[in-house]
Amino acid sequence: MVAVLGSDLPIKVLLLSTSLSTAEPLTAAMLALAHRHAFVLQSSVAHRDHLASGVLAACRHPGPALLHVLAPSPRAANATPDLTLMLAAAAVNERSFPLLRYDPLRPGAFGQKLSLDGNPEPTEAGTTDPARLANWQTLQELAGVRTPFTHDVELRAAVAVATAHQKEIAELQARHASELQAARGVVETELLSRLQHKLTALAGGRRP
Repeated sequence: MVAVLGSDLPIKVLLLSTSLSTAEPLTAAMLALAHRHAFVLQSSVAHRDHLASGVLAACRHPGPALLHVLAPSPRAANATPDLTLMLAAAAVNERSFPLLRYDPLRPGAFGQKLSLDGNPEPTEAGTTDPARLANWQTLQELAGVRTPFTHDVELRAAVAVATAHQKEIAELQARHASELQAARGVVETELLSRLQHKLTALAGGRRP
């Protein structure tokens, strides 16, 4: 496979995986990204649109291509056949088999040629495996989706939003306190005026 991907021949290699090895976190497609002139697709039978468009693009690519497709075997997973798509989707969600597509003919740098579209949001991913998370973060960095400084930027942004929110609350409290103080002044002035009027009336021997 290495010789094929390193050549200029329009050979398309289809690698069908029926199970995933927990001992090896790197997939063949991820390793194939080292061949910058080869089209690389990693997809799943649970993501038909991603798979169909990727296969079509690979066939149109003039050079070599690797198509790594996950089609889990229910028997290997000790599951019923109707759970095949669920197993395939779970592998993507857990980042053990993330969707990726590398098109060397796309304009731009390496990161612009690599697409991770179709993967669920990070908050929906169910994996806590350090190796899988590290590989996923590496893919994000290669694709330009995330950089080593992204976390710091997100943290600073969150702090800035919280600070601005606290400042806004403090300004509202100060304005309301000022308005309340002004209202108290008006009421106190009116009460004092009425009291003076009554005292004046009593001092003059007449009823207020």
